[in-house]
Amino acid sequence: MKKLIDIFEPLSREQILALPAGVYGDHDLLSVSEHFDNNDDRDREIAIHELILRSPEVAETIAYSELCFQLVHHYRWKEEYLAALQRCYLLIAYTEQHEEGMNRLNNRRDLADTYLAAGEFDTGLSLYAQMIRDNPGDIWPYNILGMDLPDLGLGTLAIGVLDRGLALVAEADPYKLKTQLEDLREEAITHVADEPGRMNEVDPEVLAGLQEALALPGGVEDAEDELVPYPPPVARLLDIGADRDDAIYAEIIALGQVLVPALIQLAYDKEYSAGSVHAIAILCMIRDEYRDELALLTPWLDQAEGDWHVEMLSSTMGKVGGYKIQVLQEIAADTNKASYLRASATTALVERAQRIPDQYEAIVAFFRTLLTRPEAYQASEENFIARLVGDIVDLEARELYPEIKQIFDEDRLEAGWLDLDYVHMQWEMPRTPDPKRRMDGMYLPLVCKNCGRKREHFTESVLVDINTLDSTDEGEPSKYDAHILDHEIVCPKCGSADQYEMTAIAHLRMAGPDAILSLPGFSADKKPKKIKANPRVLYFRSAVFGESMHPLDGLDKYRRRIAVNPNDALLHAKMGSLLRTLMRYPEALEAGRYAYQLDPNNPEIVIRLAFSEHDLGDRETARQLYQKFINQNPNKGISRYMDDYAIGAIEGLRNLKRNRPSPNEIILQTINGEKVEHPSMTWRRAQTMKQSPTKPKKKSKGKTKRGRRKK
Repeated sequence: MKKLIDIFEPLSREQILALPAGVYGDHDLLSVSEHFDNNDDRDREIAIHELILRSPEVAETIAYSELCFQLVHHYRWKEEYLAALQRCYLLIAYTEQHEEGMNRLNNRRDLADTYLAAGEFDTGLSLYAQMIRDNPGDIWPYNILGMDLPDLGLGTLAIGVLDRGLALVAEADPYKLKTQLEDLREEAITHVADEPGRMNEVDPEVLAGLQEALALPGGVEDAEDELVPYPPPVARLLDIGADRDDAIYAEIIALGQVLVPALIQLAYDKEYSAGSVHAIAILCMIRDEYRDELALLTPWLDQAEGDWHVEMLSSTMGKVGGYKIQVLQEIAADTNKASYLRASATTALVERAQRIPDQYEAIVAFFRTLLTRPEAYQASEENFIARLVGDIVDLEARELYPEIKQIFDEDRLEAGWLDLDYVHMQWEMPRTPDPKRRMDGMYLPLVCKNCGRKREHFTESVLVDINTLDSTDEGEPSKYDAHILDHEIVCPKCGSADQYEMTAIAHLRMAGPDAILSLPGFSADKKPKKIKANPRVLYFRSAVFGESMHPLDGLDKYRRRIAVNPNDALLHAKMGSLLRTLMRYPEALEAGRYAYQLDPNNPEIVIRLAFSEHDLGDRETARQLYQKFINQNPNKGISRYMDDYAIGAIEGLRNLKRNRPSPNEIILQTINGEKVEHPSMTWRRAQTMKQSPTKPKKKSKGKTKRGRRKK
């Protein structure tokens, strides 16, 4: 994610808005917007929200309606009312298409509020009059108008609205609004006395319509969104059949924007297919007159022809409206688009093939092309191919099994999504043998820095160099990842060694089972009260050649020096000690033995190999080496540095007899003379060094303006 943030960080708001939609996935963009939010960069945060809402992708876990709601109020705050109105209509259409009209009443109030804030009193008040006629017992319009109208210079009207609201709550006050309504009425009286009114700017017919609505009988009730009735002119469209009725059309069009929310609701109402066709036709006519306000609905309205619910809509593509099969295919084939977006397009094609059997063969042929074209062999396609195979399995397109089998044989899809046995199981084919999995470590999905492919690699332990963590957090580049596995990781596709990056799943697995169970989605009885550290992940600070250095950089430096001086036995021995620190035990033992072959009488080489043989190799050889060191180096006359090794040799012999490990960790506390912290330092200590306090968010205070929005 840091890479994506680095891409957006230099961009201005205008540059972000100019980016093409669909290049980045909605989830990734949402993380970027959170970055800007954390840095109090509201303009660029909003620009990212705009980019998300322009994308065709629809992800189940993203609250697009909430993003749109934020845009509405951002543009109202900036007094950019046309932009706010456009997003109001977008919000209404999105919730009707994807959320069955959730927050329908709130969304219509937001639209009316925005018209009022823009000074278009007639439209705003007409919308409120229509909402009151639809639900006379809904107390919230009275409350909102009582707040807003005095500030707009319509205090006299506010008093009348609040009088009606107070009459309603006198009978029943489930939301405890009586005191607030009384306070608002007093404030409205003050406004009328102190400020010039603007009642003369309201059309008398609009005012009469509002007064008529206020006079309707009814008591306070919980006005559920699902119970909003179609207003009389729109309701007549439900029964006229397929033929157009010009009189009804004209009556609805004459009311302009007032009935647009109800028309959008009917357009998506699957229960009334004929009414939906009429609603679209009338919306197009109203759009032609109010083209600017309804601009964001134009792409949908221009394509909503015929049985568009079946032929164009899908659950994964199209925030408002949908796409024809050709457009979905173009998106799926475009390697410049985000992988998740393209996979959403193939999922939409699966839905299309299931709803319209006549399109099945064309869609299967297209999927075959995606699996076999030259681009399918690129590393950047492996994530998309994995998702595509999953869609093909859901489609039951068994005629594509040979192509799927070839993909697995050639190792051309990203690991961790599915395997060939999953395909067999879903299609009720003979199961494939389960691959043997070790239980004494972790399987970590890693991304190769050179070719970009993601593969799982097994490791028993992981070392984490805190120095590298700190430097990369500060933006300093590093050739190697801070997380070091206990053996050299070679990419099976391109052969690069130790050129990997940890994935989010790898970090999750390293956190340990307790941390996984603590995530949202796990039941409370499974959540651990205290998260235990993963004992396979060890933190340390690396120092090589007397300086802070990534241990793999140090290993490279040793290899370069050995290339120049291949017979320098001590270089091989010290490199072996570094390899042992990295828990790369076979290589460490091999380096120590080779150093001994070059110089078997060097006491430092002898003792280092003795320690390695003691713990990693042949214990009898270790005993012989300990004894050889003692025989060659009596205590008298040797340096204190060598005294430490002599003590280690004596202690090593003693530990061999007691079946204990060598004193390597005590004696070899240096790498070329520099003291280092051993990897066995506690996880808690390392984590404490990385913690930073977070400030709790402040709760907003103020009057209750509307009912609770659903999320």
